[in-house]
Amino acid sequence: MRFKLTLVLACCFVCSGCIKSDCPTVCTDDLVVVSVKFINASGTALSVTDFTAVNTRTGEEYQYVHPDQNQFKGTYIVVTDAHKRGLSARGDTIDVKATNPQTGQQKNALFVVTGGGDCICHISKVSGPDRIAFD
Repeated sequence: MRFKLTLVLACCFVCSGCIKSDCPTVCTDDLVVVSVKFINASGTALSVTDFTAVNTRTGEEYQYVHPDQNQFKGTYIVVTDAHKRGLSARGDTIDVKATNPQTGQQKNALFVVTGGGDCICHISKVSGPDRIAFD
C-alpha cells in the first residue's frame, strides 16, 4: 500500500510540471461570434453582395462561410474567436462594407472588438450595430 501511495505522489509531482498556465481563468469551449444583420428599408432581412470585414489596424480581411441565407437571411459574420489573438486587448476597429444587390447602394459600419493574448478566452464586441439598414 505504501508503494502505491508513493507511486501516485511521484506521478502527481511529475505531472504537475506538465501543466503550465500563467492564466488565472478557465475558458469555456464556446465560440463567440460577432455578427451583423442587413435589412432593407421595410425592415426585411436582405442577402447582400460584396460583404467585407477588414481590421483597420492590420489590414486583415476576415473571411468566413456565412450562415445559410435561407435560414439566417441577412446575417453575416464580422469576426470570431478564431481571430482573437490577432485582435488587440484595447480593441480593434473592424470596417464592414456591403452592397444591396437590388439597388446597388453601399453601406459600411465600424465595429470595435477586443481580443488579445493567451489569457483572453473570447473576443468581445465593444461597439457596433446589430443591424445595418439600407434606404
